[in-house]
Amino acid sequence: MAAMPKSRGEVMRLAASIVGLSFLVGCSPSMGSIGAMLGKNHDTGRVTVREVPPDMEGARAGLRPGDQVLMIDGRDARHLSAEDIHDALVGPIGSKVALTIERDGQIVRLEVRRGPLKN
Repeated sequence: MAAMPKSRGEVMRLAASIVGLSFLVGCSPSMGSIGAMLGKNHDTGRVTVREVPPDMEGARAGLRPGDQVLMIDGRDARHLSAEDIHDALVGPIGSKVALTIERDGQIVRLEVRRGPLKN
């Protein structure tokens, strides 16, 4: 179990690491995302799928909660900041993102179409 944040700075870093939350704001109507909430462990660098709403593109592509994101468009997700991950996943609606994930010890490659954001 992760330790509770002790300072405002730790809370802000934790909030910034929950990449999916930032998809709900700050995108123009022509921009979309994969429709999944991700979290990053700052100690290990691991990026984990936290939530995949069933009516979003991430679910349609086969993403599942608990999947470990290894690569985003060929870039090692462990070395990307929360902002870099957000920038890599947001783009024009209909465009695609290549994800390499680890699920149950198996490497899985998915192509996820960016869809419109839903409020």
